Amino acid sequence: MPKDQKVSGLLGLEELSRFEMTTEMATCPLCTNHCKLTISTFSNGERFISGNRCERGEGKEKAKDSLPNLIAYKYARTFRYKPLAKDKAPRGEIGIPRVLNQYENYPFWFTVLTKLGF
Repeated sequence: MPKDQKVSGLLGLEELSRFEMTTEMATCPLCTNHCKLTISTFSNGERFISGNRCERGEGKEKAKDSLPNLIAYKYARTFRYKPLAKDKAPRGEIGIPRVLNQYENYPFWFTVLTKLGF
């Protein structure tokens, strides 16, 4: 077989004739979701679990609550812009208030005013 050809992962006729699958229904007791699981077991011993709303019903460990603090990220991202030095700002200094919609529009106004020399 040439190097660039790949072997198919499909079952052959003989393997397909021996293929079996059983399905059972279960309720997952591992969390408060109480997911209705469908557990499919194949003749080679592998299992496929569907219907789970979290990874625990699949037999995996519970995911850690590693949600990022989006407010802190947005604040740090928005206000880490560095203003021009006084000697490089020929038009002077302008203060942009950190209120209301400025959190959304600050990157735009900072860029516009900096390009204009403020």
